[in-house]
Amino acid sequence: MQYLNLMQDHPNLTPAAKQRLEVTLVVPAGTSPDGEIGIKNLEGGLYATVRIYVPIEEYAAQWEALVGDWLPGSGYQPDHRPAGKYHVEICLPVKPL
Repeated sequence: MQYLNLMQDHPNLTPAAKQRLEVTLVVPAGTSPDGEIGIKNLEGGLYATVRIYVPIEEYAAQWEALVGDWLPGSGYQPDHRPAGKYHVEICLPVKPL
C-alpha cells in the first residue's frame, strides 16, 4: 500500500496550528469512496525530488534544504500543487520562473 502526505503549507512560514496536511492512499482506478472518504486525482507535472534515509526527527531539516537551499538558485518556483510524498522522498512541485 502506498500513501502520500500532501502538505499545503510551508512549515517555517505557517504556524503549526494552521498547517494543512492531507493523508492519502493510492487506490486503483474505479475505487468508490464511502462516508467522509473522497477521491482526489493528483496533477502530473515536474517535481524536484530528494530521497533521504534519516530518522523522522531530521525530516524537517531535509525539507528546509530542498526549499531554502536548492530552490532559490534552481530556476524554478513552487507550483500550486500540494507538496510532499512521505516515504521520505520529498517531491516539491515546480515550474520554470
